[in-house]
Amino acid sequence: MRPRAGRRPAAARTVLVAALGLLLGLGPAAPAAAHGSGGDAPFYRSRVTAVSPAVAGVTVDLARDGSWVRVRNTTAVDLVVLGYDGEPYLRIGPQGAQENVESVTSRVNGRFGSGLVTADTPDAQTPRPPRWEPLGLEPVVPWHDARTHYGGLGRPAAVVDDPSRPHSLTTWRLRGLYGDRPFTVDGRLDWTGRGLLGSRTTQALWAVGGLAALACVLLVVAGLRRPGGRARGKVKIAG
Repeated sequence: MRPRAGRRPAAARTVLVAALGLLLGLGPAAPAAAHGSGGDAPFYRSRVTAVSPAVAGVTVDLARDGSWVRVRNTTAVDLVVLGYDGEPYLRIGPQGAQENVESVTSRVNGRFGSGLVTADTPDAQTPRPPRWEPLGLEPVVPWHDARTHYGGLGRPAAVVDDPSRPHSLTTWRLRGLYGDRPFTVDGRLDWTGRGLLGSRTTQALWAVGGLAALACVLLVVAGLRRPGGRARGKVKIAG
């Protein structure tokens, strides 16, 4: 009577193929899940190029893709950020942070914490007297600003033509008042280029998946080389 010599190698091969298939399937899927509908977001780069005047105690931070801006003002002078129509939108200073809830920008972006956007109403663009409401005691405000990021429905024409190369897309400017002095934040928006394997995060996931697959192969090979891991040819059965 002979044992089934090919059973263990066949089972090992089955496990190996299944593991490789799982890793290859998860490799490209992870970035897609992370990026969601904004799959191009990691490839846009928005940056601040100049702040004028440069005031000690006033800092401007920006998300990598420009989807949010954050201004902190720890000085004794109020800084007013002007909105899309040049109207007072945010006030940041010794009294903390306030929002002009009657501003056009507030009505377009939605009031902080309310999630209410009323830009589709007939009077959404009608100027109104400022009405300041507090946002907090800290002199800092983060907000979404349509001017600092790419908001198109499709890719820019230059990116459509060649997404693999970097492109300079546009420049942008935020205006404000520091006391009675004009205050500006200038920046630029670029496309960083999308390589064959996508972003660095995607490439890192592929590298991890490849190492995991190699580890599976080495474990299976090591298991086959152990005593009893291979069939030993013919076995005589007494009787």
